Amino acid sequence: MVDINVPLTNLLQMAVKLVAHRIQQYQATTNETAIIPTKYGQVKGVKRKTIYNHHFYAFEGIPYAKPPLAELRFRAPQPPDPWTGVRNCTKLGNVPLQKHFVLGITQGSEDCLYLNVYAKELKSAKPLPVMVWIFGGGFRFGEATRDVYAPDYFMEREVVLVTFNYRLGALGFLSLADPDVQVPGNAGLKDQLFALRWIQENIASFNGDPNNVTIFGESAGAAATHLLMLTPKAQGLFHKAILQSGTALCPWTEQEPKNRAYFLAVELGYRGENIDKDVLSYLSNVSGSKLIQFYKDFRQPHEKDERVFFSFTPVVEPYESENGLLTKPFKDLLITTWSNEIPILLGFTADEGMLHYYETVKNPHLVNELGDCVAVLPKIVKKDCDVQNCTELGLRLKEAHFGKAEPHCSKHLYQYLELLTYRHFLVDIQRTLLARAAYASNVPTYLYRFAFDSPHYNHARTLHCGRSARGVCHADDLSYMFYNASAEKLPPTCGEFKTIQRMVGMWTAFAATGNPNCTEIEPIQWQPVEAQDVENAQPKCLNIDEELEIKYLPHKHLKTWISLFTNENIFYCYLCPIACGFTLVKSIGRLQQHLINIHISKRNQLKKFTSTKGNFSFILSAAMTGNSANAEVLAETTLGTVKGKRNTSIYDDNYYSFERIPFAQPPLGALRFKAPVAATPWQGVLDCTQKAEKPLQKNARTNEIEGDEDCLYLNIYAKKLKSENPLPVMVFLYGGGFEKGDPTRDLHGPDYLMMKDIILVTIAYRLGALGFLSLHDPTVGTPGNAGLKDQLLGLQWVKENIKNFNGDPNNITLFGESAGSASTHFMMLSPLAKGLFHKAILMSGTVLCPWALSPLKALPKRLAQANGYTGDDNDHDVLEYLQQLPAADLLRHNLLTKEENLDDCLFAFGPVIEPYLTETCIIPKQPIALFADAWGNDIPVIISGTSFEGLLMFARVHMAPFLLHELNENQQHMLPLELKQKHDIQTQRELAAKLRETHFAERELQMEHVLNYCEYASYKVFWHPILRTVKARLRHARAPTYLYRFDFDSPDFNHQRIGYCGKEVRGVSHVDDHSYLFFGDFAWKLDKDTPEFRTIQRKIDIWTSFAANSDPNCDNLGGNKWMPLQADGKLHCLNVSEDLEVIELPEIHKLQVWDSLYEVAEE
Repeated sequence: MVDINVPLTNLLQMAVKLVAHRIQQYQATTNETAIIPTKYGQVKGVKRKTIYNHHFYAFEGIPYAKPPLAELRFRAPQPPDPWTGVRNCTKLGNVPLQKHFVLGITQGSEDCLYLNVYAKELKSAKPLPVMVWIFGGGFRFGEATRDVYAPDYFMEREVVLVTFNYRLGALGFLSLADPDVQVPGNAGLKDQLFALRWIQENIASFNGDPNNVTIFGESAGAAATHLLMLTPKAQGLFHKAILQSGTALCPWTEQEPKNRAYFLAVELGYRGENIDKDVLSYLSNVSGSKLIQFYKDFRQPHEKDERVFFSFTPVVEPYESENGLLTKPFKDLLITTWSNEIPILLGFTADEGMLHYYETVKNPHLVNELGDCVAVLPKIVKKDCDVQNCTELGLRLKEAHFGKAEPHCSKHLYQYLELLTYRHFLVDIQRTLLARAAYASNVPTYLYRFAFDSPHYNHARTLHCGRSARGVCHADDLSYMFYNASAEKLPPTCGEFKTIQRMVGMWTAFAATGNPNCTEIEPIQWQPVEAQDVENAQPKCLNIDEELEIKYLPHKHLKTWISLFTNENIFYCYLCPIACGFTLVKSIGRLQQHLINIHISKRNQLKKFTSTKGNFSFILSAAMTGNSANAEVLAETTLGTVKGKRNTSIYDDNYYSFERIPFAQPPLGALRFKAPVAATPWQGVLDCTQKAEKPLQKNARTNEIEGDEDCLYLNIYAKKLKSENPLPVMVFLYGGGFEKGDPTRDLHGPDYLMMKDIILVTIAYRLGALGFLSLHDPTVGTPGNAGLKDQLLGLQWVKENIKNFNGDPNNITLFGESAGSASTHFMMLSPLAKGLFHKAILMSGTVLCPWALSPLKALPKRLAQANGYTGDDNDHDVLEYLQQLPAADLLRHNLLTKEENLDDCLFAFGPVIEPYLTETCIIPKQPIALFADAWGNDIPVIISGTSFEGLLMFARVHMAPFLLHELNENQQHMLPLELKQKHDIQTQRELAAKLRETHFAERELQMEHVLNYCEYASYKVFWHPILRTVKARLRHARAPTYLYRFDFDSPDFNHQRIGYCGKEVRGVSHVDDHSYLFFGDFAWKLDKDTPEFRTIQRKIDIWTSFAANSDPNCDNLGGNKWMPLQADGKLHCLNVSEDLEVIELPEIHKLQVWDSLYEVAEE
């Protein structure tokens, strides 16, 4: 994304200029009309005058395709229906449906496939050259109107100019992989192709030469132009091309369509499965305005570092089809494309990266946290190199752009913007030049650099940077080609007027003859680039400044950037080019249609203004409120006022949400790895209507780094903000092995719990090394367990503030699953948490689980060494080194050895026994030693597990089969680590033999026994630690303990099992109960008569009854009486399957075998 800041005064000036422009354009219309025949019917145009009083004919709003509505939405365009009589084409057609790039309001229509023809003469001795303009705007914004692209300057020349609209955003670029639904993507590009066909068939009637057509575009329009050059279906439709600030190789041109349509549907309310037919059916019935109003970035993990991102842009289509346009990687198409036989003109502005000016000033961390510059490496480069090589390449960029200095926004803003000029534009323009040198050497390729730095007429720079900045920004060249609402009539002696004459002269000369040399640039002779110069990354260009000059490209770092690419990813030799595929992502915009996230000062003071002409509704009111479902609400906290909103759940329950509330200072810089520090107060109202990023972590499936180190926020969901009595509070701690997890609605939507009168709070905490790195030296102040201390500080915040959200601070239930459950148990053992909650629910995890306490030594040094540290094993030096690394580097490495895997060390970093006491110490000794005197013995607890916890190991065993094979050779590894540490090797093997007989019947372990291994893991990793915890509670606790077993085996709603094992395997896996407690992006709306929905109701009723009354018995138990466990009784549990019943724990007999391995019961 790129932000634009438009102050109120400037915005009002824009409004005034727009009105003046519309008035001027109205006055430029004469009473003379002309009627022209087309293939589909006659059209009437009007004679107009340019700003400099030259006459021309305008035919606007000509339909070139059927309105892409109903079943045509998202699909390739179809020919328009013929009409009878004369169609009035004296006014512009609808602009494409889009969200206004400054105001954020909806404008335009889905019915937008219209073009405009502007002809200098309708009759002449020879037909005129045709120039076809494709607007930019990141494939998301843009319009072919005179507000932005008036033809005045071109109409001083003997040409025919055509501009047209094409579909944008999801409407133009949604892609689905299923061939049966026939939505492969690129509908917007196919609109462009359709317009070009219309031009070939009809332009002769407008005095245009169909055999002399030049297409040209800027930014996304340039990339589209290049893509049309690559598709065989465009061959013959144009004869020359001009690419302004964009090519098909730019990193923002292509996106990977996987799952984006589904994510869009889900955000718009879809609750079905990720099936293309169903997704398309849903999206086809959503209003167009909703489709384009939704701005969320559906980023894949590897796209997180992109500075500009749009979700729907051109794609490599997933299958061949009749209307297929681009079915191979774009780079592959460069080799044999038909357009290697046509001349092109290619160029850029001197300071393209200035379009990032405001975004960077507003977010200085983008520069300050560059570190080794790996984040700004081209994505294709990062994809092809390991961490060490990426670091080396990143440092190469850092040296080039910042020298020996550490990048800092206050000192290096313009160096950073220059870096982005290379990354987003220059390096891929150079790669395109290399391809042309290799495969199009028989036709000219002209290169220009636009460097004219007007103090007042470079409108794009003014928009992106304000009036005080200087430089030649992305899209600044457009001000010298098209008259627009920001322009003015210029005196013919000024440099701006001369630059207009030169630009239009060169462009029209090239359109006419294929050679841009013209009288306006004499005595300059602009020559095509030379292959040898291109290979040396120093091609000659026409430098367009106050004076024109032929010079070698002055961008000295281009060789450095080109050196980043492997031979497989760049055309590196003129005589011996290399060709192979690769992936590109993103989209970028241009001039007034450009870019996103507009922040308008004092928007609530603005008035609504709607013009009386045209279809443009210029609304200057951002104080607009939505419907009642999104009504905003305020609440007070001890730190300041927060703004939340009203929501409606998937089952139509209303509730209130306050998300991204800071409870601690961002744990950055010197606070990295340290205990959290309470958040500081703020002034005004803090917007808490949007979710935060999840904590920084490595994606389990892709290994990409996701989230943000600045993560210490909590979310509050309140069924009611006012009631006769305050509501019970439920505070949830997510699981994920202390390495992964997400407290947001993506995974922990409150929809089900909001069926009940409760308050739900979800708390973020740091993960991995960031949350659990521990150093022994007390002087460095990093004893470990920072993630647990985050949880503690979150609970303290809840205790102090929840009454302001209608929550009862004296009735708080803490609950969690897996690592979140173990965290809950740790809180029950720590005196620091006493009184912060009053009951607890432990779901599939306790502090006795073998993964709940890390046994690993010297991890900080191992982590530092994996990131290049070569110093001594000195805590102070190690900490200093790790604190200066980019946070993502702390999470990339797998530090576990094979031996540690065999000892069931599932995660490197997790809770530890802290090496020394501090005032924030959570774990001062072995957890089991804390049981007897724990304050948590005085609060009621539910302890639960699923019936086949160990299925989470299914995929792990398939990926690491040595886990099975090693047990054949060294069966002692079946024992928990604490028993191996307690006994000699012979005793270990004897004890392990009992386990082998119990779970494997003494068989040789093979992959066919993977389910036996999963059952064994159920007991070792979960159920036996749960049993030990239950027995300790029965010895020491003075409050009830309830045992719960989740055994509901849904074929399609047990999402964890499906994720671990696929749909073929059955059983109730670790965390499968999560699907019945929280709604998320994995779920969908269920029919209320399904057993899955009934299970949700039961689960929610039990959990909330316990939270309210300390007793889980409720109406949904169906007549069962669920009693607390008794020290002298059997282990009865509530078994939740399709039916509910209270039974003796089915695992008890095998658990007794595990019990026998321990010599004495824990005290």
